[in-house]
Amino acid sequence: MLTLGVIYSEGVHHEKKLRTFLWLSAKDAPGHDFMIVLTNNMIKRIDQDLKRNDDPDNVGSEKANRFLYADWKSFTKVPAYPVIVEYKDTMFRPKLPEGSPMERDIKHRIDVRDPNIAMYRQQWRLSPEQKAEIDKWYAR
Repeated sequence: MLTLGVIYSEGVHHEKKLRTFLWLSAKDAPGHDFMIVLTNNMIKRIDQDLKRNDDPDNVGSEKANRFLYADWKSFTKVPAYPVIVEYKDTMFRPKLPEGSPMERDIKHRIDVRDPNIAMYRQQWRLSPEQKAEIDKWYAR
């Protein structure tokens, strides 16, 4: 079994099984199997593609991945760069924490006068003729 091991700049070791990429078997003649030798750049590209395929397929994760693969030097021209660098470890984490957000002491609610009445406010006033027609329609 062949595996690819990549150690990133953060020190994270990542391994993927590459048997399907490197060892190609011939269907017709089993003696004609061959192996492809890949360069380091090609292996890194394959690893990035594998990581992208493992991620959920939604817009938020695509945008997060785009910024995750961007380096900090690309933000030097942004006027808020000093603030970004100051809070990069606390606010700009590569991955969000798992689970639900922590519970807060504040409980949100809306107080209504009568919960049986629908909460609806007209966007504009009706003319007396329109109001009379609506009253006739509901009186039926």
